[in-house]
Amino acid sequence: MSDISKTELNKAIDSIPPNIKDDIMTTYSRIREEEKQVGIQIGKLEGKIEVVQSLHDDFIAVEQIAKYTKLSVEEVVNILREHKKPRE
Repeated sequence: MSDISKTELNKAIDSIPPNIKDDIMTTYSRIREEEKQVGIQIGKLEGKIEVVQSLHDDFIAVEQIAKYTKLSVEEVVNILREHKKPRE
C-alpha cells in the first residue's frame, strides 16, 4: 500500500512504456488468479473440515467419513486431531 494519490499513480502508470506496462499487468493478473485459486482451495478445505467434524459428531466411522469426503482415512484423522471439537 502507498499514500500516493490516484492522480500521481495514473501519471506514473502513463509514463511506463507500453511493452513493460503489458508485462506488469500480465504478471499482476497471474498473481491475482493464483490468489483467487488459493482462496478457493482454502474454502473447499474449510468446508471439508466442517463436514468431517459434523459426521464425526454424528458418530460416523472415520472410514465412512473418508469415503463421503473423498479424503484418505489419514487426512480425516489429521483433521480431527488438528481441529479438536468436543462431540455435541
